[in-house]
Amino acid sequence: MNESGLARTRWACLALGLCISTVVVAAAFNPAPHNGGDNAAYVTLAFSLVEHGAYTDLYDPAELPHTKYPPVFPGLLAMMLLLGARTWSALKTVSAVFTVAAVGFTYLWAERRLGAVGALGLSVVLAISPALVYYSHWILSDPIFLTFTMAALWALESAEREGASVWWLVGGVTTVALAYFTRSAGLPLLLALLGWLALRRRWLPLGFSSVAIGVPALLWWIRGRGAGVGQYASEFWMVDPYQPALGTVNFGGLLDRAMDNLWAYVSIHGPGGIIGGRGTLVTAFGIGLTGLALLGWARSARTRIGPAELFMPLYAGLILLWPEVWSGDRFALPLFPLFF
Repeated sequence: MNESGLARTRWACLALGLCISTVVVAAAFNPAPHNGGDNAAYVTLAFSLVEHGAYTDLYDPAELPHTKYPPVFPGLLAMMLLLGARTWSALKTVSAVFTVAAVGFTYLWAERRLGAVGALGLSVVLAISPALVYYSHWILSDPIFLTFTMAALWALESAEREGASVWWLVGGVTTVALAYFTRSAGLPLLLALLGWLALRRRWLPLGFSSVAIGVPALLWWIRGRGAGVGQYASEFWMVDPYQPALGTVNFGGLLDRAMDNLWAYVSIHGPGGIIGGRGTLVTAFGIGLTGLALLGWARSARTRIGPAELFMPLYAGLILLWPEVWSGDRFALPLFPLFF
């Protein structure tokens, strides 16, 4: 197939994947409010930005600065409020649109590795996965974080091509920053970026990235320390963040936590988020998929160490070590494209 034919196939497959994702998201859309607390917190922060120009919890009489949820997602909701959004359905369009975008960026990242048809298959599997579809209609940061993660991996790998414009690297660094300031779990992506630049001995971009992301990250950390409000970093070391009286975990407790989380993600959260359900067959699927994913990662890492090869073990390590009460299929979403 000639160059123009390949280009047409590439963009046709992308368009098809986006269409499938759009149909699935629209069919699954639920206008009802979520019964969890996170969505209310995000909306409150958005109203605080719009009405008061401050990043605070409006329900807190002390009006302390908010330090737990990074500001990107509430900032997106605030933009919707400024555009006139006043209903749950209107605000949920942020998650819905970013879900489709996540599928698109997954395709673009995978297309360089698998070709157009293979990337289409991978992106469609992601688009119809129960976990992604479920979180597409709640006011939660998961689709936004997945979008920025996949956009960053695509841009950074594009920056490795011979003769690639410097703007690919700028775009990659920018989306890494957006991912980090969407969710604190973006730290592994930031470390993957810095590690990749160090391995490539690209010292100038490494210095630029360290300053561009490190300075606002430091300011965010200082903000949290000064306000005296709990952050994820302190909750990470608790036996159960919802029961602080249980105290903090020791080294042995971390190992037990990692093993319990590993089995939960391999047997329940991971496969259940991809194909749905529970049971022996789902567990067998999860074990097989994890084994194949690790084999694929090892083969890929032998030939090249790119951002994705660094991000996968770093992110997996993070979600294995954090409290078991936080574990769930939503936190496995960034690993789905890498495991397929």
